[in-house]
Amino acid sequence: MPLSKKNKLSSQTVVHWFRVDLRTSDNAALHLASLKAKRERMPLIGLYIISAKDWKRHDASNWKVNFILKNLSTLKVDLETKFSIPLIIKVAENIKDVYEILKNVVEKLDTKYLYFNQEYEVHENQRDEMVQAILDSVEVKRIHDQCIVMPGSVLTQEGNIPKVFTPFKRSWIKFVYQSPVKTFPSPEKSEVELQPLAEDYIRSNSTIPFPNHDNFLNDFVLSTEKADFFKTYYPIGEDSGLARLTEFVEKKIEKYKVTRDYPALEGTSNLSPYITNGIISSRTAFLAAFKKNNERLESGNENITTWISEIIWREFYKHILVGYPRVSKNKPFKLETDNIQWNYDEKLFKAWCDGKTGYPFVDAGMRELNTTGRMHNRLRMVVSNFLTKDLLIDWRLGERYFMQNLIDGDLSSNNGGWQWSASTGTDSQPYFRLFNPILQSKKFDKDGVYIKKYVKELRNCSGSSLHTLTAQLQSFGYPKPIVDHSTARELCLTEFKRIYNK
Repeated sequence: MPLSKKNKLSSQTVVHWFRVDLRTSDNAALHLASLKAKRERMPLIGLYIISAKDWKRHDASNWKVNFILKNLSTLKVDLETKFSIPLIIKVAENIKDVYEILKNVVEKLDTKYLYFNQEYEVHENQRDEMVQAILDSVEVKRIHDQCIVMPGSVLTQEGNIPKVFTPFKRSWIKFVYQSPVKTFPSPEKSEVELQPLAEDYIRSNSTIPFPNHDNFLNDFVLSTEKADFFKTYYPIGEDSGLARLTEFVEKKIEKYKVTRDYPALEGTSNLSPYITNGIISSRTAFLAAFKKNNERLESGNENITTWISEIIWREFYKHILVGYPRVSKNKPFKLETDNIQWNYDEKLFKAWCDGKTGYPFVDAGMRELNTTGRMHNRLRMVVSNFLTKDLLIDWRLGERYFMQNLIDGDLSSNNGGWQWSASTGTDSQPYFRLFNPILQSKKFDKDGVYIKKYVKELRNCSGSSLHTLTAQLQSFGYPKPIVDHSTARELCLTEFKRIYNK
């Protein structure tokens, strides 16, 4: 509710543009915008711009879009009830509309300061530079927030971002010890009344669209079955994300190294959707584990340091995106691997997508993805290695399929993971190391608990039989293997040796 007239001190406003930061706590730009609004005695207003075509262009999944919109709804309530910060919702048809929307917003609200957290992808960076150029009457503040350590802070002696994870990690840890990580407080409650015209503008631009009700979001509708799973497995809101983090750190993290590779166990944090979409910050997640380990990064509980390493991997891939932007332009990090003669067999690719390769562990991973929007990390390595090495299919097809189906699809991490498996990326798996999908299932799903959960036709098959690929599996209606692993391995090695002249 508006405050009394005596608090109306300025017609000008401060606007925070939310993007991949749908939270009120530990949000750098939002915090700084709040401080600026208080100092200048101006109201603080939030803005979110929805662009379905942009989501489609970036292969955002229906899981991800629904997660974003539902969390946006919770954020709107939190901003208004806890901090008296209204949230404007605008819809853009394309990138040009984004610029026009911003011009319109700053004009209608007489905006003096526009804050937002920096995004590092090539197109997003170009967009933000254009925003700074066209809004010449507004002070535009781009704030570092997405990474714990700002890209460019960890460099080699030659002044480049490290290409290999281990030296990056050493430098990253050294930097963190020298510059301790701190979180940002939530914004202060706004105490300045809005002008009537601004109030009217906000009131008429505050509706959040949803796929089930707004036609332009039809591409992102979840089926009834998926919607039911969504409600139970992906609780909405910043508080839910923080609760999941607390539960993991208090109950699971001290067994993480032991349990993380076994998909039948709930041994991982399941925090990726919240971190990737900015519902909680990577700083908050890191500090929770750091404090649990008595502020040690290289010693203490190895389960905790292993999980922290996963956070550093996320940082590494984001830094690579900044230092070597070709990876976000469909180019391999190792440019020589662009000469690989990939296989583009549509039937083989579809069998992989549908989880019908005849390799139970691979198929379980793909069916988990297709029905839940998530995939266990061990399976992400197994299925991507199978596509790129056993089928010799272009990693870019798999990378895109993941983005189109994952709730936690993130360009830098997804690209980094796929190029690691395909042996085309930085710090990648050597091309001569190929996962054997049968040995992987024997080792990490010995009794077939995970396989049977997703490959329903094999639920009555004995655990040991799941790892043999005999005709017995076909008797349950399961498909024959679409490729022989040993033969495929030799073909893959021959192709990689060709490009390296070995």
